[in-house]
Amino acid sequence: MHHMNIHVKNRYTPSDFEPVSYLWQSKGMNISSLRRQRGWSQIDLAEITGLSQPKISRAENGDESSTMATFKTIAAALGVELHELFINPRTLAEEEILKTFRALPEARQRGWLDMAHLAAASLPEPNEETR
Repeated sequence: MHHMNIHVKNRYTPSDFEPVSYLWQSKGMNISSLRRQRGWSQIDLAEITGLSQPKISRAENGDESSTMATFKTIAAALGVELHELFINPRTLAEEEILKTFRALPEARQRGWLDMAHLAAASLPEPNEETR
């Protein structure tokens, strides 16, 4: 009888189950923003991912017990790349504006820039109270 060695690579590696506190030491968490953009509660996301609501809450708050496997599951449910969970939401909005802007013909880009300059010019000057 001939024996074959079959190696099956699973989706997770041992490092997927180690805490990943280094990820949010310098970056904001974006999970709750992405979840709210879809109109989902933490309970909705928990049901979609099969994770518990407390686990979702801990991940959103950057709790050190959250593992890479948890973040991979959440990213898949939200339909985003893993790194997007750790990006400042404002940065994501700016990336989306830039992507949309670049897709426009040059004449439309000039129109967008004109609107942005007008909008910025109409803002009140910042003072000590509004900073």
